[in-house]
Amino acid sequence: MSDFDDLEEVCRLREEAGSLRGQVFAAGQFSCRACALNLTATLLCEQDGSTGPDNQPQSCPNGCGPMQRVTEREMRKRAEDDVEIAIDRAEKAETELEVLRVELKGEQERSRHLLEQSNMWQERANAYLIQLRGVRDQCIGIAERAGRATPCDHERGVDEESGEIGCDLPECVCAARRETAARIAEGIRASERQQPEPAKQLEVA
Repeated sequence: MSDFDDLEEVCRLREEAGSLRGQVFAAGQFSCRACALNLTATLLCEQDGSTGPDNQPQSCPNGCGPMQRVTEREMRKRAEDDVEIAIDRAEKAETELEVLRVELKGEQERSRHLLEQSNMWQERANAYLIQLRGVRDQCIGIAERAGRATPCDHERGVDEESGEIGCDLPECVCAARRETAARIAEGIRASERQQPEPAKQLEVA
């Protein structure tokens, strides 16, 4: 055999090797060229429950006809495409997450501002409530003093229990004034029990 024949044989073998390299099939992997359905065929052993690839010809479940086997090169290209898609999705998700972080920070700042305003108004409301209680105590004192000091033209005396000044005649204005003053004081005390307690401030995070 001449050197020329050897060179032709080498070229032929290289072409055949290149052709075979692209025709190496992935075990149990099929694809439908019509509907782009990918199928993984698996065999189940009834005796020991083991599984393995099924390389027998498969028909497309969608009724397109016989399916084509998938080569290792096609499987690698499919995996590369899946990785690229996953990377794109991850980058998009990271961008959306960063936008949400910024929006969340803004919402936290607004919530903090509203909480500070709420605490400020609570402080004012508590101060007004304390002032109102002071006015109430003054009204009670005025009513009680009015009941104890009711002059009249009858004989005056001092009640040993209450210290009230005035007569004890039922028809006298002294008794009526003392009763009215007592009702006023009791009404003010009753309104105190209905007033809310000072509100507690909320903590600002």
